[in-house]
Amino acid sequence: MTLKILTTSVSLNATVEEAFAWHERPGAVVRLIPPWKDVAILETPGSLADGERAVFEIAFGPFRRKWIAEHYGYSPNERFCDTQVEGPFGSWKHRHLFEREEHGGCRLTDDVEYELPMDAISTPLAGGFARRELEAMFRFRHAALANDLRRHKAAGLAPSRFLISGSTGLVGGELTAYLRSGGHQVTRLVRDRRHPAADEISWNPDRGFEDDTAALEGFDFVVHLAGAGIADRRWTAERKALIRDSRVTGTRNLVSALTRLAKPPRALLCASAVGIYGETGDAWVDESSLAAKDFLAITAGEWEGECKPAAEAGIRVANLRLGVVLTPRGGALAKMLTPFRFGLGGRLGNGRMFVPWVSIDDVLGAFGHCAARDSIAGPVNVVAPNPVRNAEFTRTLANVLGRPVGPPVPGFALKAVLGEIAEEAVLKSTRAKPMALLESGYEFTHPRIVECLRHVLGR
Repeated sequence: MTLKILTTSVSLNATVEEAFAWHERPGAVVRLIPPWKDVAILETPGSLADGERAVFEIAFGPFRRKWIAEHYGYSPNERFCDTQVEGPFGSWKHRHLFEREEHGGCRLTDDVEYELPMDAISTPLAGGFARRELEAMFRFRHAALANDLRRHKAAGLAPSRFLISGSTGLVGGELTAYLRSGGHQVTRLVRDRRHPAADEISWNPDRGFEDDTAALEGFDFVVHLAGAGIADRRWTAERKALIRDSRVTGTRNLVSALTRLAKPPRALLCASAVGIYGETGDAWVDESSLAAKDFLAITAGEWEGECKPAAEAGIRVANLRLGVVLTPRGGALAKMLTPFRFGLGGRLGNGRMFVPWVSIDDVLGAFGHCAARDSIAGPVNVVAPNPVRNAEFTRTLANVLGRPVGPPVPGFALKAVLGEIAEEAVLKSTRAKPMALLESGYEFTHPRIVECLRHVLGR
């Protein structure tokens, strides 16, 4: 076998102690997994100490392989290492090295020694591909680490206790990991769990907490994300009722419980959607714009309206109106990737509608920013400052993937396949500006679409 060495490093605007502590916290493992990889975490190590193990299940096409990594060589603020016990490589040893820099920052170096399985055969066939995949992975890891440290420092939020509903969803899972890696304590509000874990509180959104609100005492911030998926399936009268009720009723019951607490949280950060503005064409809209009158707009308006009793009770409320959240782990981008990778992805309808996109990292950053600033209340548009038309989005995604732009998808075809969803969520133009975030000093990690797509897709 031929031993291969890959050494990559990044200079961080953080001390050695800050960077090392980030890696030691729960959530760091999740934040370091490239989102374009299909990886399931089966077991997380209790610490970085020698002998601790991380267990993953990694997809290779239709096949899945377990990867067990064991820690060794632990020296606080200097290094920790891991070696493959079982997994896809012939051998694997990874050293994470932390060095102080003159300006007070830190340099992290990842030094990897690896061999491919059946090296004599696999290296000529797949050695270059494996190398490029590893290089892309470490580029992502370094960017994710640097950006997370920057966003946490910019937020300036002291270690706090967060309660999150919808923590198993696309945003909730990432937000849980992001906050934990930043030094915050997160408890997850889970639905009808008979035996909740130590970091969980069970509830039923349809019934609330009735008279038992003791478990909700002591939290600094409550993040409410729970709600049925908008575009998971074709709309029927029953599905539309579920979409509305899962947001409106659940929020009403949660707010009712929060207002009865002896010590309410500092803030309620409740998700909403830029769909509240409806069809805006080429006109800009911001948080001061009026709501529309279609189904999604009315639902978002009622959703936000259920938060008013919390504000009246003295709880600061921010309604974070999310745009199209971009990550290959789920949502719109995940649905688009297969046709685009085959060169079949094209613009939708006439392609002129504005897409109010936002990177998953800026969604996380926005929640942390809003939690930390007592001046932020009311509606907050969580969208990138540079929305693009669907045609530009299509061209950019195809270019990032190195594929040609496919044929356009006619609007009538979308309506035939998707029904009402096409008119309400797919073909609608919403040119929203994140005025509240910009005016409060938030700096976007990915203000432009090409930067966002290259990061989340590893290109």
